[in-house]
Amino acid sequence: MKKLLFYFVLLGTFTQGFAQGADKSYVHTATAGNIDSNSSFLDHTYLNDHPYAKFIVTHSLAGDGSTTYNQIPTGLYYSTSQNQWAVYNENATAMQESTTYNVYLPGIGASIISTTAPGGHYYFIIDDPALNNKPNLHPVITHVYDATNSYANHNFGVYYAPSVNKWGIYNEDGATEIPAGLTFNVLAKPSDVGYNTDVSFTYTVTTQSANNGGIIDHPFLNNHPEAIFVATHNHLASDGGDFFDRTLTTIYNTSNHKWVIVSEQYPQDMVGWTFNFAVSHPAPANDDCSGAVALSVGGDFNDHSVLGTLWASDGLIYGDVWYKVTVPATGFLTVETKYATGSPMNDVFMSYYTGSCGSLTYIDSDDNSGSGNFAKLELSGLTPGQTLYIQVEEDMDSTTQTGPFLISAYDPTLGIEEAHIDGFSMYPNPVEDMLHVHANDAIQNIEIYNLLGQKVMDTQQMDIDVSSLTSGTYMLKVKTARQSGSYKLIKK
Repeated sequence: MKKLLFYFVLLGTFTQGFAQGADKSYVHTATAGNIDSNSSFLDHTYLNDHPYAKFIVTHSLAGDGSTTYNQIPTGLYYSTSQNQWAVYNENATAMQESTTYNVYLPGIGASIISTTAPGGHYYFIIDDPALNNKPNLHPVITHVYDATNSYANHNFGVYYAPSVNKWGIYNEDGATEIPAGLTFNVLAKPSDVGYNTDVSFTYTVTTQSANNGGIIDHPFLNNHPEAIFVATHNHLASDGGDFFDRTLTTIYNTSNHKWVIVSEQYPQDMVGWTFNFAVSHPAPANDDCSGAVALSVGGDFNDHSVLGTLWASDGLIYGDVWYKVTVPATGFLTVETKYATGSPMNDVFMSYYTGSCGSLTYIDSDDNSGSGNFAKLELSGLTPGQTLYIQVEEDMDSTTQTGPFLISAYDPTLGIEEAHIDGFSMYPNPVEDMLHVHANDAIQNIEIYNLLGQKVMDTQQMDIDVSSLTSGTYMLKVKTARQSGSYKLIKK
């Protein structure tokens, strides 16, 4: 089904999140320039002057060892004097330089709620429609300080209480009361509906890494060193009823190309422990028209096909990425998308535009003309040398996750070598119904082939009814008593 261009849905959509997509998540490093006592100020465009912003933070480590462990629980607070958010050490000790933090800024469609402890116990139940009766969610939490509550020098986890069908937060020491008024940000749902840019999952560690961490063997993270993610311990029966009173950090292992979750109070056997993860990836370079990737024109799909991805892209409706191509001298061009081996995505929608970025003119779109549910644009009568801009989106009807795909631009007529017959002519070309041919010598036979090399017509007529042929490019093989020739034919 054709995607409808619902650009008007943007009106009223800015109800949660900071941007369209996950590309605003980033890694923050504490430096001498941003540290103030036990805090490090984030100083980010999407956070400055936004005291009601909701986001999540988890410790992180650089794989090259250039950053520092921070074994202290970390919270967030907003400075009204600086109009900036900061991460801070919950035990009030000085913030160390070179400590790093994954800052997870969700996109539109995400749901981050605030919840406040009632006091009286080391745990409390969260009563919110975004979480109630949803045992398959993957909540991730961060403590947020304000003037009404205190420091929280503890590690906290989440659990699902089937008796009341609600999620809860608990103190990992299993004893200390969570004070009344203590506030947490809770990621209830990433922005994986509409944009497919953020994803969340629950994972139980099965393999210990050499550096005392637990290997996270998951397709959302494997071979993705650029991934930014946050994590919280999920207290399950599989943990044996134990509490995980450890501060978590993450590190990418370049030897096996997998991420590792580590206890900063190492050593710690991580096997058997379960964690909730929310993952975002930086946007692809061609996320915007200005970064459109240039396609080289070949003679068939395989000549210059390139691997693209919609992972972490954003757009007006769904995520999109951009390409550009120069029309060849023939004025014919096919732009096609195909399935990429191993990708979870199998359905894309493609449009093309003329003009320039910032001033594009929409021309046409395609949905399922390619293989399976992939898009294919077969264009003719174009202006040689003109630049076309190609927009690839995941189809709104798709039920699969977003991911990589193949795209190629080619001129199917480039592979046809013409040999001419004296006095030969044919008209009209492009043709709709009747094709008329003529040559100085009597024509003995005419064969028409499609670009797959399949013969679709064989005739001795000089006036040929081609109305039954589908639109596209064909090759005529013409034979006279003395000569043979081949010619391109475009069927409208």
